[in-house]
Amino acid sequence: MRIHVVVAAFAAVQIGFCNILFDGGPGLLQLAGRNAEPVQLLCAENEYDGVSRAAGDLALDFGRVVGVNGTLSQGGNVSSPDNDALIIIGTLGHSTIIDQLVEQGTLNVSEIEGHWESYIQQVVKDPIQGVSNALVIAGSDKRGSIYGVYDISKTIGVSPWYFWASIPSNARYAVFVDPERVKVQTSPSVKYRGIFINDEWDLMSWAEDKFPQSSHSDTHFTHEFYSLVFELLLRLRANYLWPAMKGDAAFYADDPLNGQLADRYGIIMGTSHHEPMARAYNEQSEISGPWDWSENSQEITKFMKSGVERAKGWETMWTMGMRGDGDRESPTLTAPQLEEVIQIQQEMLVEATGKEVDEIPQAWMLYKEVGKYWQAGMNISEHVTLMWTDDNFGNLNRIPLANETDRIGGHGIYYHFGYVGEPRSYEWISTIQMVKTWEQMHLAYEKGARSIWVTNVQDIKPHALSIQHFLDMAYDMSHFQDPGSTTEWLRRWAIENFGASDEIAVAVGDIVNMYGRLVLRRKYETLNILPFAFSTLNYDEAESVLREWQDLATLAWQTHDALDPQVQDAFWLLFVYPAEAGKHVFEVYISAAYGFVYRAQGRASTNQKSLQAMAAFVADNVTENAYNTRFNGQWDHFVQHARMGYEGIHAPGDPYGPNYLPPLAWHNCDSIKHNKNVGVAVSGLNSSSIFTDEALILPVIDQSPPSRSRPYIDVFAAVNGSFPYVVTSNSSFVKLDPSSGILTSPGKESDIRVALAVDWKTAPEEPTWVALDVSSESSTVAEVLVLVSKTTVPSNFTGWVEANGVVSINPARWSHAETTEGVSYVELPWYGKTASGVKLWPVTVDSQDISSGPKLQYNFFVFSDVDDALLIIYLGGSLDHDPTRPLKLGYALGSDTAKEVRLFEDYPAGGHPADWSPSVVNGGWNVTVDISVSKGANSLNLWLLEPGVVVEKIVMDLGGMKESFLGPPESLYIS
Repeated sequence: MRIHVVVAAFAAVQIGFCNILFDGGPGLLQLAGRNAEPVQLLCAENEYDGVSRAAGDLALDFGRVVGVNGTLSQGGNVSSPDNDALIIIGTLGHSTIIDQLVEQGTLNVSEIEGHWESYIQQVVKDPIQGVSNALVIAGSDKRGSIYGVYDISKTIGVSPWYFWASIPSNARYAVFVDPERVKVQTSPSVKYRGIFINDEWDLMSWAEDKFPQSSHSDTHFTHEFYSLVFELLLRLRANYLWPAMKGDAAFYADDPLNGQLADRYGIIMGTSHHEPMARAYNEQSEISGPWDWSENSQEITKFMKSGVERAKGWETMWTMGMRGDGDRESPTLTAPQLEEVIQIQQEMLVEATGKEVDEIPQAWMLYKEVGKYWQAGMNISEHVTLMWTDDNFGNLNRIPLANETDRIGGHGIYYHFGYVGEPRSYEWISTIQMVKTWEQMHLAYEKGARSIWVTNVQDIKPHALSIQHFLDMAYDMSHFQDPGSTTEWLRRWAIENFGASDEIAVAVGDIVNMYGRLVLRRKYETLNILPFAFSTLNYDEAESVLREWQDLATLAWQTHDALDPQVQDAFWLLFVYPAEAGKHVFEVYISAAYGFVYRAQGRASTNQKSLQAMAAFVADNVTENAYNTRFNGQWDHFVQHARMGYEGIHAPGDPYGPNYLPPLAWHNCDSIKHNKNVGVAVSGLNSSSIFTDEALILPVIDQSPPSRSRPYIDVFAAVNGSFPYVVTSNSSFVKLDPSSGILTSPGKESDIRVALAVDWKTAPEEPTWVALDVSSESSTVAEVLVLVSKTTVPSNFTGWVEANGVVSINPARWSHAETTEGVSYVELPWYGKTASGVKLWPVTVDSQDISSGPKLQYNFFVFSDVDDALLIIYLGGSLDHDPTRPLKLGYALGSDTAKEVRLFEDYPAGGHPADWSPSVVNGGWNVTVDISVSKGANSLNLWLLEPGVVVEKIVMDLGGMKESFLGPPESLYIS
């Protein structure tokens, strides 16, 4: 796809220029203004109804921006406009006005003529009698004209989400057009771009409140509802829809106007992957006999034919093939039978439409087990688009192979932003990492999946930002060619939709990226899986995770407060609510987990942690109510889905069950029989000094600690009351803060964290044990021992330094990255669960080999020889999406012989590798291999041998690694 603006008569291309301006100047023509007459819009009498309808939207959009609606004329004469120019809108071959301008040589359409969904915006002189100037929007076809119209709407300040996200339009004093600039938009990057409304229970509840019930069924998904969906799709430059299908929904049967309206608007209708020939699943009950081709092919054929007859006059992408009953694998269907099904479907399409088979859009979704039929060697018509899928969790199962890209029908992708199924459904609010979506869809596009993109969006509204990101990529991939593209897109989005300053736009990008990182770690629905994901004992992990959520919510609120008050409510729904709600849910589970640790340690504050969990649970409900009541309850129901208390796959009481608190720990301090009022706990120990008289051991304090390492001990009240404490060290080089205080329980002072700091200038050169004495009321309550190790590295060393028996590496901070024959590595900012990702670049490269491919080198320093160390490589969620090129990497320590590791053993097409379920719950894979390292400076060499491999973190466990979810914090890096 190309988009450019040319000056004068197609003289020179000027990328990025806009032909619509808001400040007057020499030579500019005013289209509309607050103190001007209404802008006039003109369509020919023979124009497509859908184009004229969109032109009417543009007339209203001018009113949203300048306060004065435009006027639309259909054919006939128009008076000379009081403004500098009117707007003429039309389609080549379907507008007598446009065709006349072309014939006269006034309008040059050579760059769009014959192209799919293209348009030109150009000012022409004397277009019709009595009119000196006109901005002409000419489309190569129906949707080309419509997109040209809505491009003006978006440019003047009307968001595509003005309804669905309640985003106010940007007020303008006047709107001008530069007659010297001509905007040309050629064909989209992906031909068919759409969404699938699925598992839409919350949307269904909302529709029941807003629209009349169908006279043909119990659903409220009638043409009044779909008119809003169709308009949104066209404003987002989409063209394809799989309609709602849950409950009793059946698009064509629910309302006879649904199909007509889609065609009028210009939306190509389809049906989901298991609903062939424009028939809804809810219509299959009409069949006499089972939904089983081997038993009942005649009845199923009749059923499909009726779908073709019903929709043949409208633009349709026909879903081919079939699955078993109820979107399940058929126990009897075979590959030869599927070939027969598709052949019969093509014959009925040709017969009913009177078109040649190559003129009929057809898509076959190779979803789940269907992929194995294709892999078996099926002979399917070249005219059928093969729709590959992800694993329902955003990881591509398959992409076109090198020998498949010449297929006439091409290839597509069916992706997921929500899912109901194993290992656990996710249906509440978005848990999508947009950078990961970019990584997977950019790969798919570069590998040839360019015919169809569809994503499962469930209830639409909670996925607003992800939907537009996905569709904008599909529309023009030229804006998404590097790993920073998504962040730049987010910043542009904030400016376009909220009139944000550059500073606020950067903050919006950070909010979305931070949120994506946090939810990739664990979706809300999986937080009750035991054992609890985040460590409450090691690396301050759970506490750090909660702190990140708190920081995110703070940033979201600060950004909200910095915006124009007019847009704050819309911003709150889109950005503050997910940050606040996510914080509450994580706080419920993290506080509950700490409650059990505190009880095991004998802390009087155990109950306080459980009460914090309960308070967060209540806060979640309060925040949901705030969402439901904003905009006078306009968006009630959209965030009502359960997110806490899942058992197995589904939400409790699915789909409308309540949330449930996790189990909570309680502790009756008054019933505890022991002689200690004050206790001490150290990291890594699920007990405390309350239950032992032996010294507690702290982790080693190295001179080169990880960047987030904070040595500490917790002093706490074991019973209710007030108790003084004093902590002393037998070594002057260990400082304590606060070294004394008063514990008061119940209350915030029931637990006090005492930080340890080492004065390395006065510390001994040799490793030295230091004893800490913790006393209360002149009696020792605990002794804590800690080894202080004054480690040093050579002054000329650069790289990563061991601490506490671990080297933890951010792979984007390599010591050296090779480039070999144009192949190298690139950082993916914000990718993954911790910092960023690293992958081969460009993604179109051939498979790499250790002997000739580029390598990454990481220098690191360790303080002892370790023969039984482990190398742990944290990876993204990518699968073997090309069965001829399984994902592999290579590694070597220094000059050792490099070893190759394949990420997965062979698994069947349509299936998953071993341990797939925990991998999607955990948001990625780990590879662990045995290594040995020598004392001193070392180097790790790493080869990523396929562009689908994304590395997030590298850890060398030298014997000191503790159990955690995210792994040890990043080690000290000396540059």
